[in-house]
Amino acid sequence: MSKIGYDMEEILIRARPILDTRGSETEIILVAQVPIHPDTDPMFDQESWKKSGELALIYRDLYHSHGCLYLDGGSATRDVGEDGIHLSFKGHRALGEAIAVIIKEHEQCLLTKLV
Repeated sequence: MSKIGYDMEEILIRARPILDTRGSETEIILVAQVPIHPDTDPMFDQESWKKSGELALIYRDLYHSHGCLYLDGGSATRDVGEDGIHLSFKGHRALGEAIAVIIKEHEQCLLTKLV
């Protein structure tokens, strides 16, 4: 697992007990970033592009291990802005809509279990 994966796992490990002790019914939605295409940013290179593409697999494993909800952002949109890193308006909209679907599906599952 990458450093980013270990760091995200640390966040999940710390967040879950806080939510549980507060009696919160909040669910964690782990969203893997949309892979970057940093052609114009000298701060990023091909290795950055490769690592960003691998995050979906790493986060998927974390979601299985930690019982969160999950979305591969790259499956929702690939619409990054001109900088190749940040989502465009259209990309943000698509990602938000995909997250909304996950929330609605999760609510439906909970309602079905209650009935």
